[in-house]
Order: sequence, then structure tokens, then C-alpha cells
Amino acid sequence: ITVKTGMSTSAVTSGDFVILPVSNAPTFLPAPGTYIGSQNVAITTTSAGASIRYTTDGITTPSETVGTEYTGSVTISVNTTIKAIAYGNAFANSTVSSAVYNIKVATPLLSVLAGTYTIPQSLSITCSTTDAKIYYTIDGTVPSATNGTLYTIEIPIGVSTNVKIIAIKAGMTDSDPVDANYVINLGKVVLPIFTPAAGTYVGTQTVTIASETTGTTIVYTLDGTVPSKTNGITYSAPVSISANSTLKAYAYKIN
Repeated sequence: ITVKTGMSTSAVTSGDFVILPVSNAPTFLPAPGTYIGSQNVAITTTSAGASIRYTTDGITTPSETVGTEYTGSVTISVNTTIKAIAYGNAFANSTVSSAVYNIKVATPLLSVLAGTYTIPQSLSITCSTTDAKIYYTIDGTVPSATNGTLYTIEIPIGVSTNVKIIAIKAGMTDSDPVDANYVINLGKVVLPIFTPAAGTYVGTQTVTIASETTGTTIVYTLDGTVPSKTNGITYSAPVSISANSTLKAYAYKIN
């Protein structure tokens, strides 16, 4: 009511003020963090009867009218920021809760474990994350979407090799890196043998040189020097011996 001398008293103004309790802010389960593989995120509030709306674009702020009404768990399959608000007729709007989920590509799996082997290996790489791309290097550098080779077929490991691997998918966090060191030890090349054997003969002899180790390169000399990778004649056909000679031969194979 309002009163002033010389004036009639005002009518009575009446108003009811209802102070609503604030809704408890939404919470998320599982908790925000980094996960391998999709996550089904439940959003809840302890305010009984309150509704929840949420957004997943990381920008838009949810309200009573903005966002998706929560009716069940939200599937998160790529890196996502969820924002959520609780509201209701019996509540004032809660504060906005925010949760960041990083979904990591699964770690690549190798068909051959790193280690030492006595025969060449063939390496297959797989990743359980659908449509992930696998990149690898064998030069010691770190693979990425812009460095290395995109894996499409088995990798032949014929010599000692260090393979670095990563799996990548758009919208997701890169996989944990894989570093595999392969030591290929094929043993020692078998000593070359001469046919016919060294000895005394009448007439010219045609001598073949061979090693039981397949795929070897044989180098020989007839001048008494020691053959090596850099000294001598590469054997490609039987050697004709028509005078007293000392034949020396050396066999080698990569790795």
C-alpha cells in the first residue's frame, strides 16, 4: 500500500514469491577422460524429477529449450565435449556441467613379436578400430599422417629392422605408438668349395665354386690376394685353370 498526505490511499498490491531450489548439476559416468573405443555416457542429476538437456558440439550451451533432451546414455565414438544442464518446474536451472572425452584409436597389433629370428619374417599389422589408418616407418623417424608409409600389405622383414607404427582416425586421438625391433640373424655363410678339389692334374681344369648357403655372392682371386667384397672377381661361371694357380674364394650374403 502507498500513503501520502492529502491523497487517497492506494490499493493493496499483493504478490507471491516462490524461491525454487537450484537443480543439482548433472554428472557423467564414466568420468571424463581418455578411452580406447566408444563409450556410453550416462548423465544424471540427484534432483528428483528434474530433466536434462545436453549438447555435444563443444560450443552450444544447453538450456531448457536448447540441446537434446536426455532420455538414455549417449554414445561417444569420437573426441567429444558434452555440456549438460538440469531443469524443471520445481527447480531453478542448474549450472552447466561440461565433460571432455578423448576416444583413442586402438593400439595396433603385430603378427610377429619383436625379437631375434634366424629366418626372414613377414609382418602383418591390424587395428581393431574400424576404418583406422596405419602408418609405419623403418628409418627411425616417428610415423604420422604426414610421415611414413600407409600400411596396405604385409611388410617383409628380411634384414634387421626397426619398425615404428601408429594408427590414426579423423576425430579421434592417435593410438599409442608401437616400436618393434627385429634382429634377423641368418647365421654364417658356408665356406665355398671347389669342384674338382685342389690337387695335381694333367691338362686344363674347369673349376666350379659353390656355397651351400643359397643366394650368396662369391668373389675369387687367382693372383694370391685375399678376396673380399671389394677385391676379386665376382663368380658367375666356372673358372678355367690352365697353369699352376692358387684359387681363393670368399662368399657373402647380406645380413
